[in-house]
Amino acid sequence: MPRDDLFAAAMESLPVGVLVVSPDGAIVFVNREIERQLGYSRDELVGQSVDILIPDAARPGHAQLRAQFMRSPVARPMGARRDLLALRRDGSAFPVEIGLTPIETPDGTWVLAAIVDLSARRQIEQATRQALESELDFERLVAELSVDLINLPAGEVDDRIRKALGQIGQLFGIDRRPSSNADDDGSLTAPLNWVREGIPPHSEIVQAGD
Repeated sequence: MPRDDLFAAAMESLPVGVLVVSPDGAIVFVNREIERQLGYSRDELVGQSVDILIPDAARPGHAQLRAQFMRSPVARPMGARRDLLALRRDGSAFPVEIGLTPIETPDGTWVLAAIVDLSARRQIEQATRQALESELDFERLVAELSVDLINLPAGEVDDRIRKALGQIGQLFGIDRRPSSNADDDGSLTAPLNWVREGIPPHSEIVQAGD
């Protein structure tokens, strides 16, 4: 297999997006993953300025950053210590990591950019942060409730428990539906039905299946 064909085949098989940019900033090669990430076909990208993939807010200064890189081209991450965004065909932006590698050619120094889509990773990080925050909020709520139950008059305990149950429901995205859970004097007798948002209580599911 000719070397150029081998290079193209290798680039197509990579699980990261790859594009190659000429010294004047024109896109000369993209792989399938770039098409998937950005929503463009390669025919729409090849020949275009790489600046079309830069969000509007960062675009004015990008030509200067490219020129700085070309004056001293070395393999390195792009935008170290900065959050980078790439622009899809539909105008939406998504977080990326970009590695830059200069390639010496008879036509000058080209730049290979390897682009990793961080969207899934950021979603996992956000979900993890939210879970930790909910856990901390729950621990604070339990601590506050413990203090309140010690210090409150007996007649106010049930109301405080109801309030705590509502707060717990909000923390974990569930609703509580009373089901003959209080005597005439207001004291708790039967357990509450806990219902996660969007899911009907067990009694409704049973009725629907009868």
